[in-house]
Amino acid sequence: MQKVLVAGPVQPCNRQFVDSPLQPSLALELADWTDLTWKEISVETRLVEWKRHLTELDLSFDFFQDQLILDVGCGPTGIIYFLNPKAGFGLDPLAHEYERWNGHWGRKVQLIPGCGEDMPFRSDSIDTVFCVNCIDHTANPAAVLAEIARVLKPGGLLVFHVDLDSPLRKLHKRIRKRCSMQHPHSLTYEWLSKTLERNFEIVKVHRDPSVFKPTWRQMRYEAYWDGLIYRVTRWSVFMNHVWLKAQKPRR
Repeated sequence: MQKVLVAGPVQPCNRQFVDSPLQPSLALELADWTDLTWKEISVETRLVEWKRHLTELDLSFDFFQDQLILDVGCGPTGIIYFLNPKAGFGLDPLAHEYERWNGHWGRKVQLIPGCGEDMPFRSDSIDTVFCVNCIDHTANPAAVLAEIARVLKPGGLLVFHVDLDSPLRKLHKRIRKRCSMQHPHSLTYEWLSKTLERNFEIVKVHRDPSVFKPTWRQMRYEAYWDGLIYRVTRWSVFMNHVWLKAQKPRR
């Protein structure tokens, strides 16, 4: 692994960005990954899902073969475990905890404990950054996007996903304290596009209103019903899942 990309010794994510309101959220995240049945999902099923999302953004697995890839907020199921790049890094505040599952999908990656708001990578060092279902879990979403822009090479790509806050999700966060703790920000597409355009050119947007082959567990949550309402009505306020591809301008 090309550890030269890491600027100085890597430290666990215990800096000012992980403030007291976010600390309980990390404990809940770890509990969810420990308890959920994600480990029962086959590699083939997960590959189909990742390839579908890449295809929707006009990308393929082969595109990343000779690249240096960073997966921000990778958890134990991120796309970095499935790609075969020149070098792959998974950055997560709980990376040291996720080492127990590193290799579960058949490929080990270099997991680095750290915050998206203050990444231990040199500027202009990464070819592609993935940030999937992560940014609304962070302390400072705008700072995360700024750091992604910093570490990406000129012309580098950001592959991004976020769950936006629909009326149903806002209600869910009011009712369930756990949900509001794990998703401390209420993000809109207008905020996202405006913030991204400070440092990126948005190349393609895919609005994914439905959970892919939903399980009964997924149907219990607002994301499934957001997708159903959006498909029937096309009301943009219920547009929940958004994927996009953005490029850092070349100098």
